[in-house]
Amino acid sequence: MITNGESQIEKLVAITPDGKVGSPCGACREYMMQLDKDSGEIEILVDYETRKTVRLKVLLPDWWGKPRFEEE
Repeated sequence: MITNGESQIEKLVAITPDGKVGSPCGACREYMMQLDKDSGEIEILVDYETRKTVRLKVLLPDWWGKPRFEEE
């Protein structure tokens, strides 16, 4: 993605080692937040059976890097 000049993700599904849907790890959440000023809006599937999704900003509240994008 990055090597192709892309920086925006709209939706994400993380698969755990047992084949189930899960949340991305903390390092991945942090990395995604740093990609783009709108990354907090990435929709993440957290429960396949109910189709429940959450926004990345909910999983990473009060992100330390937010002011970086506000300056642009």
